[in-house]
Amino acid sequence: MTTVITASRPSDLEPDADVRALLFGWDGTLFDTPDFNYSVLHKTLAAHGAAIDQRWFDEHRDLPIVDLVTRACKRSSVTADPHTIITQRNRLAERSSTRVRPNTLLHNVIHKHHRALPVGVVTGSDRATVHTAMRAFRLDVTVSVAVTRDAVIRGMPHPDGHLLACRRLGLPPTVVQVYEATDNGIRAARAAGVAQIVDVRPLLRSTRPVSHDPAHLLDFARRWEPYGGPPAEDIMIQFGLTPRAFTERVAQMR
Repeated sequence: MTTVITASRPSDLEPDADVRALLFGWDGTLFDTPDFNYSVLHKTLAAHGAAIDQRWFDEHRDLPIVDLVTRACKRSSVTADPHTIITQRNRLAERSSTRVRPNTLLHNVIHKHHRALPVGVVTGSDRATVHTAMRAFRLDVTVSVAVTRDAVIRGMPHPDGHLLACRRLGLPPTVVQVYEATDNGIRAARAAGVAQIVDVRPLLRSTRPVSHDPAHLLDFARRWEPYGGPPAEDIMIQFGLTPRAFTERVAQMR
């Protein structure tokens, strides 16, 4: 029977002693993606004459992407091919994926435990976007399995993605712990029969966002300058940025 834990403090993220692998959601779990997803879809649709606002997106974002784009086009009486729009949206998301803000508490769990417990990602996001962000945030060296939406016929809340990830890890779902921040992800993991689900939303809501104060950025960069610059992991923890984005932002301030 699946146990669901509500995480309210960082210690709640620690894996149960009996689990043998960890699976993580992507949108809202490893990355703070809602604003990012809205931005790239809004921009792509606008190029075709279709308009959406934040409220409409929030009400419809759990739909499969084809249904989401189709409804957005119908709403604006636009007859563009939804698959063309999705392809363009995915290209824009891939180019911009290093700008998304990571949820560092969850990244820390991966970096702390990946040598002892295999780690996987299950997401309804596009493969190219996910793999680009994984490389940028050094998850490609810690995550063993990444199941994206193209890998299964039925997306969440169906359990297919989680079941496929377990098969690729070579483990039954009953020894796997899942971290999630969406209702559909939790439903999918529960339907897959995983051992434990950690709902990370309360903890993430209570966590103060990383500092983007210009003075803090410049001071941090100057302190590390004599040593060739700050480590990537420290940049991510302090500011939620990739080294490239950090360097670009500091250069703009000087």
